[in-house]
Amino acid sequence: MLIVLAGVFLGCGSGPAGPALDDPDAALRKDALYALGPDGVVAELDAVMAIAASDPEPTVKRLALGLLGPSGDPRVVPLLKTALLTWEDTSTQLTAATALGNVRHVDACPVMIDAFVVWPSERDPVLTALRSSLVASDPLCNEGMRARKRERPDRIGGVLLEISRAR
Repeated sequence: MLIVLAGVFLGCGSGPAGPALDDPDAALRKDALYALGPDGVVAELDAVMAIAASDPEPTVKRLALGLLGPSGDPRVVPLLKTALLTWEDTSTQLTAATALGNVRHVDACPVMIDAFVVWPSERDPVLTALRSSLVASDPLCNEGMRARKRERPDRIGGVLLEISRAR
């Protein structure tokens, strides 16, 4: 009995493995997302996408959205696009804009470029995040940006100039 109690106290032996992605407690769902790590996100991509799409707790939802980007999986792009174009929450839009840049897949380029071209405000932090994501996506999105440069030479040309200066 003493050995079992010592094992539980020290975190060894049988017991709960830790927080679960489907835990009813939002704080534990958040802990479970943090515990995944990059490889865990890839392994649990469908579950993380489900959380990002519909978790009732906004902070958990944003965390899941942010974790989708580094997965590099193009299946996350439509979900991130929806989050980016949902005008209810700037924090969610910022997270989606950054995550799209982290996907580093050609499927994310048109979404970022479209949003960057039509974004309504020059001073909006989401536009700044999109700009950073496009710069970070060099050279992946450069062809798409060049094709759209005539629509917004001030914005697209500025990003391409920033990329060329950084080289």
